[in-house]
Amino acid sequence: MVWCFFAVNESLRLQGLVQNRSDCKRVNQSGKSESITINVVEMDQNDSAAHEAEDRLRILAHRAPVLIRMSGNDGLCTFVNQHWLDFTGRSIEQELVNGWMEGVHPEDKRTSLDVYQSAVKIRHPYNMEYRLRRANGEYRWVLDAGIPWFKADETVGGYVSSAIDINERKEEESQLQQAYRELERLCDEQTAELTKVNDSQQEWIVQRERAEQILQLISEGTTSTIGPAFFHSLVEHLARALDARYAFVSELIEGGSRVRTLAFWTPDGIIPNIEFDLAKTPCEMVLKGKICHFPESVRSLFPNDKWLIKLDVESYLAIPMTDPSDKVIGHLAVLDTVPMPVEPHSLPVLKTFAARATAELQRQSSEMAILAVKEQLEDILASAMDGIITVDDKQKVTVFNQAAEDMFQCSAKDALGQPLARFIPERFRLVLQEHIEGFEPSNMPRSQIPQLLTVYGTRVDGKEIPLEASISQVNVGGKQLFTVILRDITERYRAKAKISKLQRTTRYLQDEINTQHDFQNMVGRSPTMKKVFKHVQSVAPTDTLALVTGETGTGKELLTRAIHNLSHRKKEMFIKVNCAAIPAGLIESELFGHEKGAFTGAVSRHIGRFELAHKGTLFLDEIGELPLDLQGKLLRVLEEGEFERVGGTRTVKVNVRVIAATNRVLTHAVQQGLFRPDLFYRLNVFTLHIPPLRERKEDIPLLAKFFLQKYTTKLGKSITRIPESVMASLIEYHWPGNVRELAHVLERAVLISERAQLVSVEGLHPAAKGPQAVPFPTLEAVERDHILKALEATNWRISGPKGAAKLLGLKRTTLDSKIEKLDIQRDP
Repeated sequence: MVWCFFAVNESLRLQGLVQNRSDCKRVNQSGKSESITINVVEMDQNDSAAHEAEDRLRILAHRAPVLIRMSGNDGLCTFVNQHWLDFTGRSIEQELVNGWMEGVHPEDKRTSLDVYQSAVKIRHPYNMEYRLRRANGEYRWVLDAGIPWFKADETVGGYVSSAIDINERKEEESQLQQAYRELERLCDEQTAELTKVNDSQQEWIVQRERAEQILQLISEGTTSTIGPAFFHSLVEHLARALDARYAFVSELIEGGSRVRTLAFWTPDGIIPNIEFDLAKTPCEMVLKGKICHFPESVRSLFPNDKWLIKLDVESYLAIPMTDPSDKVIGHLAVLDTVPMPVEPHSLPVLKTFAARATAELQRQSSEMAILAVKEQLEDILASAMDGIITVDDKQKVTVFNQAAEDMFQCSAKDALGQPLARFIPERFRLVLQEHIEGFEPSNMPRSQIPQLLTVYGTRVDGKEIPLEASISQVNVGGKQLFTVILRDITERYRAKAKISKLQRTTRYLQDEINTQHDFQNMVGRSPTMKKVFKHVQSVAPTDTLALVTGETGTGKELLTRAIHNLSHRKKEMFIKVNCAAIPAGLIESELFGHEKGAFTGAVSRHIGRFELAHKGTLFLDEIGELPLDLQGKLLRVLEEGEFERVGGTRTVKVNVRVIAATNRVLTHAVQQGLFRPDLFYRLNVFTLHIPPLRERKEDIPLLAKFFLQKYTTKLGKSITRIPESVMASLIEYHWPGNVRELAHVLERAVLISERAQLVSVEGLHPAAKGPQAVPFPTLEAVERDHILKALEATNWRISGPKGAAKLLGLKRTTLDSKIEKLDIQRDP
């Protein structure tokens, strides 16, 4: 059969062994012999390649929907597929050798064996019919077709055959023949009266004989053919039997709106297949499920059918082809250029062959589906990202997919037939061998996959690569095969190493953060600092807004982090925004985010700091530098907990605790119109003021010792004490930079000290001691500094509603003259 021929050829092709070597013969529809070139295998002297090709064929055969059997020259069975075993209900051991003949009906055994031996003798394909016993004890007729395969010496190595169930067809033929025998019996009983038959009776006899002729003619032409040859033979013999000019068989396509011919007979022979729409053709009526007959004038009834006109068709007869669910899948049609009456006895014959054509069409559809699935599986195997290797029980490679080629940098051609040891180091190969030996022999197609293993593979260049492996077992014709699926986990190992490094870095940075920002590191024992610490402990557990004030360097951020770490939000994010460090044009986007395309350069959505701090704490440092036009939006967030992103329309709700800090006196900013009073009062719910270091000198020794220990540890030194003279100078200094300046001074001192005590403290200026030594700025300096701050806040925009002139309450011309007078210039 076609499938068998494809399976042998495909199996051999997969092994890379096919050569055009020898020919075999088959009989065509007209009984003549024609040469069929079969790709055969140039085999090894030890036939190992042939065995491998046979194994490939067996794997394909197991998936086929027909009965597959392999046998040798002696007729002894060497293999049957799973479909055969399901049909007979027997095990493979029972079917091997002569066992398969036990299922053949006793009356058919001798004939079947003779057909097979005759085919072997002349090295031809064969077709035979016999009855095969099913698992329930019922005998069913099967059509068995076999083709030979050849060895290197051009001798027949055996046969591969496939069989399909034709019991329904045989029963229909039997019933038809039984009807004819009954008819003959009745005719014989009435022989004496035949001399008296009238014209109508004589016509009936003629019709019966005509039906017998049609049946015999069509049967002889289609009994031993399948596939396209069957359809060609069917329409040819149908046209000849009915003495019609045209005949065709078709199938429905495109959801039933069109048909495509499978074979089209004309007086010139078979013509190429055609497609046409059903609408406004006689075929449209047939495909509604009823026999359609127009004995004459069919062109006038369907004037839009171009094929009727082109072929000069006068009459039309067609029978629908229906599947077991009575769904129409095609039709069988006969056409002629002269009127075509149809005898009643002809219709049952046509129905029989329409049913046979239906069965063949369904068989072809099943075969095409199998081929499509096979191709799909091959594509999946080739496109799989994991390496797939199949080995036999001796661990010889039989399948090596594209991913495996890339993984081991070895082609499948070089890998097939090689031991698995070539790709797996011995220490891991033993692990795989242990799992392979752990499988129980089974007739089941597949055994359960064990848990994943971690092994190493060896590339052609000798480099080892980490792999994750799983093993599964498959039983093909009693032969155990094992599939090893390998996944390269090199990137996973690299990722793990990178994650481990990042985790160590994170722990280090967290330790650094804890060292720098832990509440306990806020050193101080002065009454003012104790009061501050007490207030922190009171406000931290609540969600109350807090405003932290103090000069630069007093530790406002440390105090804010202490509040966060002592609150119920300590496991959530602590987000810091320095309002003075962000340009005025960007601070709104930084706080509230923006949508894609909100402004030039906004190529994607940006999440603002408020959203990032959801359920956590947002620290707004230098809140006094926030532009006026944003203060209202900030007030809305504080009041209602919602805002819109820049360029967006959707309202975003957040749950954020806000803590603000400033080194400015906000009441003065409110009076000058630089800060909204409603925002000030909203922030000023709970104020924490950190006094400057000069107002708590009793904390200086404690802070000095703290920073000494911190920087000696950091710099790897062993300084243990601060001389009294140095400590006195630290206490006397006025510290305009507060605690931050003290930390920097101590770090420099530790760097230059080489013994166990600080030798000196650099950076202190006795002339500047005490707050009274700080020079009082001139009015011009104050004015210049104030204008500079306004220009920086407006990104040096002078005019307009958001310009510095508007912010300072001046006319543009007035501000221009002041900038020129004070020689204010923007840094390049």
